[in-house]
Amino acid sequence: MMNTQAMLYSTMQTRFGQLLLIVDKQHAQVVAFCRDQQLHKDIAYWSKQLARELVQGHNQILEQLKLELEQYFAGRLQRFSVSYDLSAFTSFQRTVLTDVATIPYGGTKSYKQVACQVRSPRAYRAVGTANGANRLAIIIPCHRVVAHSGGLGGYAYGLDKKSWLLQHEQNNL
Repeated sequence: MMNTQAMLYSTMQTRFGQLLLIVDKQHAQVVAFCRDQQLHKDIAYWSKQLARELVQGHNQILEQLKLELEQYFAGRLQRFSVSYDLSAFTSFQRTVLTDVATIPYGGTKSYKQVACQVRSPRAYRAVGTANGANRLAIIIPCHRVVAHSGGLGGYAYGLDKKSWLLQHEQNNL
């Protein structure tokens, strides 16, 4: 059954197409790249995942999120200050995503380094799974987690976006 407390959504155009932004009254909940021409399906998917009705609108959190993302893409923001919510994640996922959030702009960590940092040195695949569950793309910079071999590893939105985001940050250090 759908919770009656709706969350607000908006979209934002990027060089890779639209970002879907979802917030509640206090926190960013979702920053996700939309599938081409499938916004209505993405909205339905996230509504089900969040167990909330999604309503197009604006509030202070959404405006701050948009402004910070615009500044990031313009190369003028290196650290996000918008509030976000990790309560829906497992304890391990929260630990991983909290560590990933500390990776400096323009830097990277390997899945193995994150696993060691969260005191689970053999759990680098679980780190990859937790990273893949991140629903706050760019805000929690999962694109900064790379393979131990130096390769890009994976990225839920495609390696072209991951590569571009990493290069964008290097170019704006």
